[in-house]
Amino acid sequence: MPLQEIETEQVTEVLTTNPSIQIQEKSSQKDGKYLVEMTVASEMKGGYPNIKLPDDIQVEEIQKQGRNFVTLPIGQVDARSRNGRNYRRKAEEMFVEQVNQKRPEGGWGHIKDEDMGTSYGPPAIRWLAAMIDKKGTVWGKGLPLTADAQQYFEDARLTNARVGTSRHAWVTMEGDDVVELDLIKLDLADPA
Repeated sequence: MPLQEIETEQVTEVLTTNPSIQIQEKSSQKDGKYLVEMTVASEMKGGYPNIKLPDDIQVEEIQKQGRNFVTLPIGQVDARSRNGRNYRRKAEEMFVEQVNQKRPEGGWGHIKDEDMGTSYGPPAIRWLAAMIDKKGTVWGKGLPLTADAQQYFEDARLTNARVGTSRHAWVTMEGDDVVELDLIKLDLADPA
């Protein structure tokens, strides 16, 4: 849906129960539906869960090639945007399930809305698995697909730098609660 068709647009900060991540939300509304872009930023300084990869992933072969997987926060159960939108567990579980089933590719930022469905650039990462931890943080495990992406994450790890992810999704609301989420893209994002 091109942006010129969007009725309202709002950018807001999101409050989260996890102080080690920062979340921002950009939302648009059209015909009672919401198109949401949520950016999650965190430091690459460890403390990430070990997410088991599906059995059909050739982990040893990937590692023999000198490539590494990355695990990043990609959401938070019960995060609340400053405009009052609450991201409930049901929606976050749907998000995790979609990542696990679809193994989506992500680029360096989002494709422009007007280019959706007609543009495809080489992806930077392929998301292979996701989970929700005991604190409600949603984690994704991905494989950087290019030498630039591998180097970016290695440099971020070595310098405890901030990195970001951004999900683009249609959401269904019940009152102030996001109860369903239909993932469009899960990309890398500017953590600023």
